[in-house]
Amino acid sequence: FLLATCARMILLPYQLLEWPISVDDPIIFVCDLLRDMVLGYFCSILGSFAIERTVATHFWNWYELASPSTLLVLIGAELACMVPLSIGGALCFMSFVSIASNVVVYSIMFTMCTWVFLRTYCTNVAILAKMESGAVVGSYFVAKRFQVRENVLVMKYMLHIAIIPGCLAIPAFGCFMF
Repeated sequence: FLLATCARMILLPYQLLEWPISVDDPIIFVCDLLRDMVLGYFCSILGSFAIERTVATHFWNWYELASPSTLLVLIGAELACMVPLSIGGALCFMSFVSIASNVVVYSIMFTMCTWVFLRTYCTNVAILAKMESGAVVGSYFVAKRFQVRENVLVMKYMLHIAIIPGCLAIPAFGCFMF
């Protein structure tokens, strides 16, 4: 986020003083790409987290082993969000895609990621409620109960944390569109 803030500071004089922007300028390209990627990352961070928690829920036995391959889940979830953002930002900068369509894509991404996060959270809450009521959910293991409880607690914590960036993203979208 520090790099994106610095990139934004470099871009401000070009926007406010209407300095000419060249597509061939690598510094402007990198700054514009970073700005777009950070805004997109704010929109997709809940989805990235939900992917990781979904894997932890459904493949808890493997996930609890904490083998080095579990790191691939985190890397894959982040790449699933960052690669499309990088491509979209580059296409927008090179004027292949309009800024308005980029905002629409980010809005759709935010909506989908929020829905996936809430669905994953509700699934974990339902599984935990069944386990605590004494119902047998598949094969019962203490490790599974621990994983589901951890998912619920971490996701509840993330919901509280996500409110602040969500409120900050609203003005960012407004500034980004114009």
